[in-house]
Amino acid sequence: MHVYVGVDIAKELHYAAIMDSDGVVSKPFSFENNDKGFNLLLSHLA
Repeated sequence: MHVYVGVDIAKELHYAAIMDSDGVVSKPFSFENNDKGFNLLLSHLA
């Protein structure tokens, strides 16, 4: 299964949305520009 991730990057707070191979797009979410934030992004991909 493939997923596509769109990320709007900024200095402190990023926004992302994930689309699966069927074209279903997740609700956009934000994550901070730090280890905790990127772990949150990874948790959405798992």
